[in-house]
Amino acid sequence: MQLCQEKLGTAVQFPFSHFAPGTYNSTQTTTGDPNDPNNKPLSLVLGAETDEFLRKVNFSSTLVVEMPAMSFNNVPVFDFSRLGENPNFGNDPNAFVTHTSRDITGMVKRYTVTVTWEEKEKNATGNSRFYTLSTLKVDVRR
Repeated sequence: MQLCQEKLGTAVQFPFSHFAPGTYNSTQTTTGDPNDPNNKPLSLVLGAETDEFLRKVNFSSTLVVEMPAMSFNNVPVFDFSRLGENPNFGNDPNAFVTHTSRDITGMVKRYTVTVTWEEKEKNATGNSRFYTLSTLKVDVRR
């Protein structure tokens, strides 16, 4: 679980445009200038790995990046501009304005990391395990 969290946490630190939608399972990618002390380089290793300490577990990790079509529909928004007219306006049901929709397609990516492992001593079929975590990342600059 911690390995999955680490890989997902690293993946979302890359710039929004770094990962195009797709599946990444045998990649080592870095970003940033390693000579710049203010820009920490990131490294994300995906694919097959072996636990270096115990050497008893084989890991495999995959990152799937998707850009789903998304929109917000009928979102109630508090109208702060009318608060000066009436200090008790917040208690009024008309204090909220409903906007019809906001299309955010292309502004949101879903990152899903799956880590699969199997202990070396138990090579029998059915002993593999997996853990999957997913999160959304928004390009707030748009």
